[in-house]
Amino acid sequence: MIIAIEGASAAGKTTWCRRFAAGRMVPEVTPDVAAMAPDETTDPAGAARFWSDANQDRWAHAGQLESLHDWVACDTDPFKLHWTWTNWQLGRASMEYWTQSRARFRAAFEAEKLGLADLVLFADPGETTLRAQKRSDTTRSRSRHDLHVALAPHLRRWYEAMHRLEPTRVIFQLPQVGLVADHLSLGQRAERTGVAIFDRLMSELEHS
Repeated sequence: MIIAIEGASAAGKTTWCRRFAAGRMVPEVTPDVAAMAPDETTDPAGAARFWSDANQDRWAHAGQLESLHDWVACDTDPFKLHWTWTNWQLGRASMEYWTQSRARFRAAFEAEKLGLADLVLFADPGETTLRAQKRSDTTRSRSRHDLHVALAPHLRRWYEAMHRLEPTRVIFQLPQVGLVADHLSLGQRAERTGVAIFDRLMSELEHS
């Protein structure tokens, strides 16, 4: 069972993963890897390919851990097409970059190298709490925190669309006691990859 821990920057994702998923956690893409990404403005196709490949690697890592444990937790969703979509919704990403990214990720779903997490735990503490938690965390600079706060409503829309497709796939909170049996029972999925489920989500987003 693959679980994605999601929410805006400073929502508590990494803290939750370290506390409750030690030894079965897929970390987010590190800054040094992200720094190698092509510029999405000058090379949207290259950037789309880079991020599709990076997230396929995280999905593969999740699959490897899943073979060893009954569940694994990903610090941010390996299906991170939402980053391009939310930036596009905010007017910060071009239509070309969104189109290129969507095509790349769809191909990854078709090849079953990416999929929807069986369960998403979505943290949405609100802007005031996000900013307070950012100020209190001296271990990370979070230089783009204002951007993440602006993207937060669109990120929630993404997961609300996923929730409408299959309500038990998304829980809009991080359980403060970790996972319990009820959470694990919700994550039993017959379908998590393939173009059919990808296309259904894209269609739902178009009407959100």
